Amino acid sequence: MYIGSKSLTDLAMFISGYECALFETTGKRYTFNSQFQTFVQKKQGVEHTSSHWSTLISKNRSDDEAFELFYAYLWEFEKIYSDN
Repeated sequence: MYIGSKSLTDLAMFISGYECALFETTGKRYTFNSQFQTFVQKKQGVEHTSSHWSTLISKNRSDDEAFELFYAYLWEFEKIYSDN
């Protein structure tokens, strides 16, 4: 999907909106955001935080770096969860 720019913030909002729309149309809760939040916190050694995964990934990084790191994390996350 086209989100307008290489922006992790925009991508995170799109993903959240998509999960919300799926819930509203199917009644099923999708857990990507919560599972990915836990994964990112573990990757970055953050035990407790109120920061969204996109904020954790973006911290001290350019938009391009954060966007690319999201996909690196996503591929690792997908490998772990697809093996279970």
